[in-house]
Amino acid sequence: MIKKVSDGKTLIELEEGDELYEINDVFFLIISKNYKKNESKKQKITEQEKLDLLLKLYNMKYEDRLLSKVNLSEREKEIADKLLKEGKLFIAKRGKEQYMAISKSIFNDLKEIAKKQKEKNIATIDVNYAIVSNEEEAKKILEQDINNYVAVKYFDKKIYIAKKSFFKDMEKKIKKILEGTLHYQEIANKLKVDPIAVLVVLRLMAEYGEVYESQKDFFSLVK
Repeated sequence: MIKKVSDGKTLIELEEGDELYEINDVFFLIISKNYKKNESKKQKITEQEKLDLLLKLYNMKYEDRLLSKVNLSEREKEIADKLLKEGKLFIAKRGKEQYMAISKSIFNDLKEIAKKQKEKNIATIDVNYAIVSNEEEAKKILEQDINNYVAVKYFDKKIYIAKKSFFKDMEKKIKKILEGTLHYQEIANKLKVDPIAVLVVLRLMAEYGEVYESQKDFFSLVK
């Protein structure tokens, strides 16, 4: 422990390794050894991290890349700062708004990588059921084998999708236990299955006139 003493009074206490800079008679700058350790241990930014962030920004809508709105983690902010220094990102203006833009020098390469990544993601999709919020997401699933899926765009504007084999199996199970009016969560508890799976099948059954939704998320059999 190092102490700076004046007139018998301890003014400042420092740990071994701390650095003290006297700016004037009143102000001192202390650099803690712990701060120096943390700085030296700061994780290096990898090329993969840079690519991941560039792809994330590439796939964002213009309004989501506005500096006033862009949602980045602290780590992503560090990476973005590095990319700005490297000239791969730059701050562009549109009217009064500023937004993150991708340099023309890498844009075409990034476009090709994004395209291949999208094709890879589509090729690996295999789901029994899904609720998606837009037609592009639905298309990714249905393109696998449209004849093997059933889908409906419901009143909430979401698209409910299920494999035909899965739908038929769940449909039978639901019909056996659906008495009166039940919330889809109750049905899921009785069947011991994922509530989302039950909701998807019920919304499809409603489209086919087999059940009706008496109030939001409550279903009854059509008799």
